[in-house]
Amino acid sequence: MVSQLKVNEIIKQSGSSITIGEAGDTITVPSGTLATDFFNSTGFQAYKSGGDQTIANNTFTTCTFESTDYNFGSNWNTATGLYTAPSTGYYNFNVSMALYNPTARNFMVRITRQLSTNAADIKQSRREDGADGKQDLQTVHVNAVMYLTAGQYVAFQGYIEKDSSDDRRILTGQNITYVKGERIA
Repeated sequence: MVSQLKVNEIIKQSGSSITIGEAGDTITVPSGTLATDFFNSTGFQAYKSGGDQTIANNTFTTCTFESTDYNFGSNWNTATGLYTAPSTGYYNFNVSMALYNPTARNFMVRITRQLSTNAADIKQSRREDGADGKQDLQTVHVNAVMYLTAGQYVAFQGYIEKDSSDDRRILTGQNITYVKGERIA
């Protein structure tokens, strides 16, 4: 005979914790609940593997990150470089991009919600380099927590402001140009 306990609220009687089950018991959390959403449908890690990506001067360009180490819930799109939130909450993102240009002055990387240019929807980092005529490679990192509603997407973009060279690239490589994210609350 199976017993069920149906309640709207459980409040601890004393102490600081509530125990469910005993040692050796298996607790099953149904799919679609908050716990399974966090761990089974929001985490991803992707990296640039399809060769260097050329970017236009003074233009934020979405990096495609063609390969994944993992993509729980399949919310990362390797073709577009966009991550779509499966549920509403706070998400933590980390991106690292290796940017190359022989004569660039500014290298930037940003995370943008819905490709917005509104400051409230952007988290970015910038590295500046003097015009010294030497080949320049800058790796720029951004770590941000962003609130997303279900269905909103984020893009991860690189930017190079150059002096004269037309050779502007986001470099490929699993350990130098990568992104990862997951829902945290």
